[in-house]
Amino acid sequence: MEKVSDLLCQRATPTTVSALFGGMTLFRVPAYQRAYEWENEQIDAFIDDVRRCWQRRINGERERHFFGSVVTSPKDPGGLVRPRREVIDGQQRFATFLLFVASLRQHCLSASELFREGSPEFASALSTMAETLFSRFIMNKDLEFMETKDVYPLTLNDTDDAVFKGLLRGDDVQTAAPSHRRLEAAYEACFAMLQERRDATGSPEREFNALNQFYASALEDWEVVHIEANAPEHASLIFRVLNNRGLPVSDCDLLRATTMERAGQRLEAAEKDQLAAAWKEIGGIAPNPDNYLVLAYQARTGRRFNIARTSTEFEAMHFEELASGELLGAADARALVQRVEALKTDMLKISALAEGNIVGGGLNLSPVMSERLAYTLRDLKQLWICLLYTSPSPRDRTRS
Repeated sequence: MEKVSDLLCQRATPTTVSALFGGMTLFRVPAYQRAYEWENEQIDAFIDDVRRCWQRRINGERERHFFGSVVTSPKDPGGLVRPRREVIDGQQRFATFLLFVASLRQHCLSASELFREGSPEFASALSTMAETLFSRFIMNKDLEFMETKDVYPLTLNDTDDAVFKGLLRGDDVQTAAPSHRRLEAAYEACFAMLQERRDATGSPEREFNALNQFYASALEDWEVVHIEANAPEHASLIFRVLNNRGLPVSDCDLLRATTMERAGQRLEAAEKDQLAAAWKEIGGIAPNPDNYLVLAYQARTGRRFNIARTSTEFEAMHFEELASGELLGAADARALVQRVEALKTDMLKISALAEGNIVGGGLNLSPVMSERLAYTLRDLKQLWICLLYTSPSPRDRTRS
């Protein structure tokens, strides 16, 4: 009998980040994935790990650091010679790795200019390091229909990619979205840590050594397990099980990704925009849209919300069109857009209720919930209603 791991996973390979990005494969974050989400807490933890590897090298030792797993699925190369894979889990780490490398490259370039007159051997070595970092991690070449093209080892989604690549190149960028500002903040935090290390050295030789050890650590010490799934649906299932590192994916994030993935290929551009806009509005419900997702589900069905997310049953709880796990037909895709719009309306109304505002009719309540609401308003004379939500315990969250 075949093992589940053999069915889902082509191979799981321990490797370095350098080997992953320095190989032939190009990585792309699918359009349906969330934007860059790491905040100061996650960035600080990442920088602490990088600094620890560096400090061990400064002390004449070496510490390989495991940064977790990344899950990818196959992607049509689309005319390029080099293979491509979609990043299903790990884009936050991948992007932050490259932002650190880009900031390290900028420091190598600035130090090379600084040492050009007094320490030409250091200047030459730093210039070579900067070139190596650029070609391995930031930009190199490929053929597309017999034409040479600049390619990046990692491409983010449409929202973030231009800003991300601008930061990698060292360009001035315009930050229009919150995720753009988070990307810029991550780059600046990495740059500031490196500047702090350089400022503390006190001599050209020690400054060169500090940058050289960061360079060597980036090439040799940062390790991940690359899990190569056989198909997108397998990658998604592996991702659900492994999603216990970094910034947790919310229920709304997961539903957004799945609906946009399953429906996106069947929708017109305006319909895709409508679906994305609905999820953006849902994601902006404060303080936590997942709470209102739970309440909307319970109001609609009268059933207890099952928090388990380790199978496609989670999506089907909210949108019956997703029960099969397959890409949707055109009619079902358009119907799904309307169902997401209806969910948005319900969640906004429940949010208004939680803020103490009585909203008009149209909330899709079960008969039981409708009777309870009518009793509260008519007999108890309560004009202020706050729906309560109790977060499940960690034990409940892991039940399947």
